[in-house]
Amino acid sequence: MVTAHAGVIVSTLVSVHWLVKSRQADERIAGDRAFRMEGGYRRLTEIFHKQAVDAGVSIALDSVAEQIEWKRGRATVRLRNPSGPAALEAPSVLIAVPLGVLQAGALRFSPPLPSPKQKAIDSLVMGKVIRVTLSFRQRFWEALRPSHPSRSGTLEAMSFLFSQDDYFPTWWTQMPNTVPLLTGWSPAACAERVSGQGSAFTVHQSLKSLSGLLRVSWRELEALLSDAYVHDWQRDPFSCGAYSYARAGEDKAPEELAAAVENTLFFAGEAADLSAHNGTVHGAIASGRRAARQLLEVRF
Repeated sequence: MVTAHAGVIVSTLVSVHWLVKSRQADERIAGDRAFRMEGGYRRLTEIFHKQAVDAGVSIALDSVAEQIEWKRGRATVRLRNPSGPAALEAPSVLIAVPLGVLQAGALRFSPPLPSPKQKAIDSLVMGKVIRVTLSFRQRFWEALRPSHPSRSGTLEAMSFLFSQDDYFPTWWTQMPNTVPLLTGWSPAACAERVSGQGSAFTVHQSLKSLSGLLRVSWRELEALLSDAYVHDWQRDPFSCGAYSYARAGEDKAPEELAAAVENTLFFAGEAADLSAHNGTVHGAIASGRRAARQLLEVRF
């Protein structure tokens, strides 16, 4: 879904070659169709967690990696957890932190990464997005009718709502599930207007945008609202942005980002996907499998 908006969001910066590859990749997997995982993406992480534990993998939660000291064939990851500083040592490391975290320098490398790798990190762009999910007491839009005179049906089966609103131009429902939830999407310049303003401002502005688009008074929407959830990815220190894309003239950057360093540092994450599914969950998963194969080929 993120990549479906990418051409609109980043048309002034995005690499055309990268965008073409992305669209072709979408077409191969029916990328014009929207899918949702019942129970949310947490279900997916629970599946991967169980598979890892069953395979004997030790998982350290509540741990933040801060620095990787490395040389060919050896690496030390320095981290902090609730008990204080700690360190993990291994012959190699698979790094799957978001591109925004790498660009922010939140994960330090000693010695620094080779210049081609750092150039690839700097050449990619981390997109800005704010998402708000509004939970209402009822699906009020079921009784609304579009303003277009040639249409007589209601918005009962509405899936997506696209507009030129300056704050939340895109909305979607949970169709085919008929639940009273609406999700607003604030990309690029729209996100810049909202980011850092706080949840109260974001919810207020989202209701104003929705009020104008559906021609329902703001006070009526506020009265129907039962809860709201906001995620400002730019302000999240563990993501520092929502999704990646290649800047014009830098469509080869994902390949350079995905390349191993001295057969010791391996890179994964949606920005390092080589199947042209950058900016998607399935692209992130594919990159992880690709990086794991690279690592296993070197070690075994």
